[in-house]
Amino acid sequence: MSEEKVIYEKGNIKITNMRAIFGDKTYAVSNITSVTKKEKTTPFSFLPVGIIVFGLAFITISFFNNLDGAIMILGVFMVIGGYFVAMLLRTEYFIQLGSAAGDTEAYMSKDIAEIEKIVQAINQAMIQQG
Repeated sequence: MSEEKVIYEKGNIKITNMRAIFGDKTYAVSNITSVTKKEKTTPFSFLPVGIIVFGLAFITISFFNNLDGAIMILGVFMVIGGYFVAMLLRTEYFIQLGSAAGDTEAYMSKDIAEIEKIVQAINQAMIQQG
C-alpha cells in the first residue's frame, strides 16, 4: 500500500492522495469520480446597486438644490450601506464532488482562488490514485 502524501493543507481542509478532508467530513479519493467548481449568486444582487444609485441621487439633488444637509447625509449613508450590502451578497463558490452515490457540496467559500486550488489538489489526488 502506498504512503499518504499531503497535496494541499490550509486550516481545516486537507487533501492527500487518499483522502479529501473538509472539517469533520472525509471523502475517500478513490470514491470521487469528478470534482467541479460551482457558483451561487444571490437573487438580490441588484439591491446594492439600487441603494447606491438612490444614495447618489439624494446627494446630487441636495447639492444642486441647496436642500437641507440631512438629505445629503442620508445619501452618503445609503452609498456606504449599499457598499456593505454588496460585500455581504458576494458570489459564493463551492466544490461539488461526484461519486457513484451522487453529487455532494463538499466546501463553500467566497474566495474563488482558494476553491480553484482545492479543485486542482483533488484532481491531482485523483490522478495519483490512477
